[in-house]
Amino acid sequence: MRFPVTKTTTDDHIASALGAQTGGYGFASFSYIVGSVLLFFAAIYISPMFCGSVFEKKMMWKGAVEIEPGYAKNMDEADKV
Repeated sequence: MRFPVTKTTTDDHIASALGAQTGGYGFASFSYIVGSVLLFFAAIYISPMFCGSVFEKKMMWKGAVEIEPGYAKNMDEADKV
């Protein structure tokens, strides 16, 4: 038994559906790229290496400096005093 084949949609509906789908993909790509760029610049902005104070930059490049000599003694030396 053969069923009659009828056209249920027109070419205009198919073209508008493909146009809407293309526009959606374009907006999704735009949003992804803008979000990635914003996150990249936010990471640079909060990084102490690039946008930190003078002391933060010094600590990043030279390492931490002990404020008072003998402040961080080990427990054996602390017991002898």
